[in-house]
Amino acid sequence: MLQVGFLGAGMMASALMGGCVDKKVVESPSEISCSDVWAPAREKATEAGYFASESNAEVCQRGTDAIILAVKPNIISSVCADVADAGGDALIISIAAGVKLSV
Repeated sequence: MLQVGFLGAGMMASALMGGCVDKKVVESPSEISCSDVWAPAREKATEAGYFASESNAEVCQRGTDAIILAVKPNIISSVCADVADAGGDALIISIAAGVKLSV
């Protein structure tokens, strides 16, 4: 069972989460976790069947196989710090526009 975590639950993340379910990348919406500081985004994610939290660390620590960084470029540094502290062995994928990431 593949576990996918999204840090950020805005429009792009929501589209990707829906695509993961529609294309059977995950067996069910419950295999997707996401975090967002904006309560309406978390509520929408919960309604779709995803686990939603305000905490990036909580999503990272849920045994995720892949973590998608789906946040605005201006906050990517703090999100990367959260992943570094709690990311484990997950594959990290960023969709933050114009931001270079290095190990």
